[in-house]
Amino acid sequence: MSLGDIEMPTRPVVLAVDDQPNNLKLLSKLLDNLGYDVRACRSGAMALKNTQLSAPDIILLDIDMPEMNGYEVCEKIVNTPSLAHIPVIFLSGHVDLDQKIKAFRVGGRDYIEKPYNVEEVAARLGVHLALERSKELERQRSKYLEETMRRKLAVDSTRDQMMNMLVHDLRAPLQVLRTLIDVVEVENEQVGSDRLEQISQSGLASWDTLNCFVDHFLEVGKIKSTQMPAATEAVDLREVFYKAHAAIGSPAQVVAERLDFEVVADPALLARVLVNLCCNAIRHADTDDDIVVHARLAGEENVLEIIVADTGKGIDAAELDRIFEAFYHGSDQNDGSAPSGLGLAFCKAAIEAQQGSIRVNSVEGAGTTFTISLPLATEGQYPSRLGNGRADLRRTA
Repeated sequence: MSLGDIEMPTRPVVLAVDDQPNNLKLLSKLLDNLGYDVRACRSGAMALKNTQLSAPDIILLDIDMPEMNGYEVCEKIVNTPSLAHIPVIFLSGHVDLDQKIKAFRVGGRDYIEKPYNVEEVAARLGVHLALERSKELERQRSKYLEETMRRKLAVDSTRDQMMNMLVHDLRAPLQVLRTLIDVVEVENEQVGSDRLEQISQSGLASWDTLNCFVDHFLEVGKIKSTQMPAATEAVDLREVFYKAHAAIGSPAQVVAERLDFEVVADPALLARVLVNLCCNAIRHADTDDDIVVHARLAGEENVLEIIVADTGKGIDAAELDRIFEAFYHGSDQNDGSAPSGLGLAFCKAAIEAQQGSIRVNSVEGAGTTFTISLPLATEGQYPSRLGNGRADLRRTA
């Protein structure tokens, strides 16, 4: 099924209800001439049974009928969930304001006075049927979108399970590869071959890349499935940065400014996010450009922003919406030297697991800025960590 398959009936069904045979015959002929498929009933009980067997598109209902009047019929229809959407238009020869008010109170959509005016009947039916068709189309669209989303989630779940199995299976050959590299290094200590040294270093670099890919993939999956909950606490942002700085391949390029804040985060996860963002910035920056990490108070209360900024070549605006997607590579990373495409996906999943958010801004030729928003640690929230040497939160960014 697609949105193009959603169709509405070309000849709407009208249920006409009146206990007077002549009135019913006149009304049926009028409706037939207007192009409607007419079903006629002479009592309220018959109308209810007919409606329950096959719901019409709209009901024209006389008020004054014996045994069960129009008000009672309308109330029963409105109180039946499967029928409540059907518009009910009351018919009556009495021009009585109280009757009209009661008709609307019991659930009627409109009121037509007898004797019938053909143009009025056509206009009122047309309006209410158009409204109901619009609602029905919206209901079908919502159902279609829900079914499409359900199928997509099922496909995504199956794909993720298969990918997890495949990635898990890479662990064993990776371990074998690392063992062989270690053997080569040990042997080379005795031989002293430059060629063996080059081979072992190349093999180790490849192993690091594959191992990082496996770790990132499994961790993104765990965080998204809440199997890896973030252990948040009040942490000194400077301590987190120092740990990240030590793990960065080119630490001289990364400088810190104004990190004297305490933030509610998982220190290990946050450090890894900073490593990923800094390494990503280094790959896109010139060797003499600084990668600046700093923090500032956000406009909203008790939120801290951690910024990682570079002055590199920037990111194409068309790619920014997809930058945090798993396995996505930008147009500048098609030479085979790109990383796994999971680093920024990991960053997003990890920050969201800590009740935070991450966004990116970039200007081509001027650089890129990643902004992490996390809860600021407040006085009394984590008393064991706060109190001594705490940054002055009144300072502005």
